[in-house]
Amino acid sequence: MDKLDHLGWVVTNSYEIGGERVGIRSTSEAFAGWLDEVLAEYRTTETAPIFYSVVVGDDATGPGRHFNILYRYSIKLIRTFDLSMLVRTLLSELEYPLYPTRDDAIYSECAVVSRNGASALVPSILLPFFTELGREVDRAGLILPPETAVTIDTVSGMVLPVDPVIRVPDGMLDRLSTISSSDGRRAHRQQAVSNGKDGSGRTPLAVDFLCSIGDAEEPFEPASPATGLYRLSSHTLNFPALGGDALRGAARLVEHAECRTLQAAGPLDMLRALVAVLDRSPA
Repeated sequence: MDKLDHLGWVVTNSYEIGGERVGIRSTSEAFAGWLDEVLAEYRTTETAPIFYSVVVGDDATGPGRHFNILYRYSIKLIRTFDLSMLVRTLLSELEYPLYPTRDDAIYSECAVVSRNGASALVPSILLPFFTELGREVDRAGLILPPETAVTIDTVSGMVLPVDPVIRVPDGMLDRLSTISSSDGRRAHRQQAVSNGKDGSGRTPLAVDFLCSIGDAEEPFEPASPATGLYRLSSHTLNFPALGGDALRGAARLVEHAECRTLQAAGPLDMLRALVAVLDRSPA
């Protein structure tokens, strides 16, 4: 964390979620107070190691305006003018200690990205790399989700947004505008698995592609269903809770998605490879 110490932290709070103590520091007392209300039931007086750091931008307009930035350790997870987007990423991250014991679906450390109606399930580790690219993502027309995990239905293999345990009370999101107002930019950080109508307010999605990162001679290459299943399983967070249901659900996803291996490369090269995959949508 040493490389972030110069950013002017004014408050650090500690929480215990799923048996794991998490420290969150911020440059804004107002934001820290807001978050403390949301996470009130998880507050602990015991000092926790700092996992997350939140830089809150000012309300200036124009080119000089500062971004809101969320770090996990020193990794930049999201950089956005919209503080509510940052909150969605942070709360998604804070759910991770709860995923291993959930048995209502497959919980996967993956994200759905989309372009021109085509969708791909990719490892969430790609999101911070793409965050660093900024306008390149905008120009590519790629929609990235703020959340860093998804669920997969064990019967259909459809992908859905996580049904969260940690919820923001009604009216609390509106208060964020008094801390750092959004100007509507960075629209590519939208939820690619949209909220919808499955009875829980979530829309099941059959993704077109399942992408993983590996040794490939080309920027992207076809992968076998077996390879896709193996790599998807490596990102599953609750295998012990589901047992065989996890494999069966993942196998159903692989049945209706084309598997691709993205060459391990620099962020811009991987972005271009992913765009090329999506442009070859079977739809």
